[in-house]
Amino acid sequence: MFNTSKKRWYNWYISMVAAACMVLYGYDASVFNACQNSKHWVAYFDHPSTYTLGLVNTSYNIGGIVSGFFFGGPIADRLGRRWGMGIGCFLTIVATFVQCFAPRGNLNAFIGGRVIIGLGQGIALTAGPVYIGELAPSEIRGKIMGFWQLFYSVGSFLAYWIAFATGKHTAALGDWDWKTIVIFQMMVPILICVLLPFIPETPRWYISHGNVEGARHALLQVRDTEQEVEDELLQIREALEYEREQKSTSSYKALWMDKSVRKRMEVSTVIHQLSTRESTKMPKLSTSSTLSTVPVVL
Repeated sequence: MFNTSKKRWYNWYISMVAAACMVLYGYDASVFNACQNSKHWVAYFDHPSTYTLGLVNTSYNIGGIVSGFFFGGPIADRLGRRWGMGIGCFLTIVATFVQCFAPRGNLNAFIGGRVIIGLGQGIALTAGPVYIGELAPSEIRGKIMGFWQLFYSVGSFLAYWIAFATGKHTAALGDWDWKTIVIFQMMVPILICVLLPFIPETPRWYISHGNVEGARHALLQVRDTEQEVEDELLQIREALEYEREQKSTSSYKALWMDKSVRKRMEVSTVIHQLSTRESTKMPKLSTSSTLSTVPVVL
């Protein structure tokens, strides 16, 4: 039976705050497609070539790869999962202003903003699912992570409808037909930054930094009984101790030398490659420019 206690609803609430980080990704995946469909955007940046448009598209990935690989994990581990989400959202807000108010004809500034958004989202998208996984109760964790993926579509939905609305008034809005779409990109990051100070840090992060009381306080906010809290504290401490022992005796060589670890890596790699090759993002990035070449008469 579904648990309707106040603390269970609170679990859903704080997890949705973290899952909202995925809205950033969904919005960004659709926003540039809308921008390049604007004649004002094209004129503002001196009619960029198709090769340049490809560079603008991929610049986000450059930032995302760098921050996701090098910074996302260390920031979330050292400063906390909330700080990881907060820093990522803050960078997205900064990048939104950089893109929106880039000097006329200076496409490099717009590209720089796209790179910064990639940096920010690489950090936020690393911390978000970790936060959910470490704080949500196991019996609803799968359902909550389903919302994580759903929120990608929510981001795209927002971007498309904002673009549709501005497209109806493009003559009146002028350059603001595309700037409006871009500046709304900071709507959800601002909301997340406002809410983050009022949700607990994860108990696993507290314990990994030697703060058992902080972990206990966090768990008391999201678990129904003190016994659940004490049991989970023990599990976390044992898990962290085991990981420390493993870390001292293993290295990245285990990815190739240990048969069981190698199999896990292979399965993870195949799943990721299949999801990437599905190419669901490609239409979102280039629908406008692609359909504009189709000679359809209505």
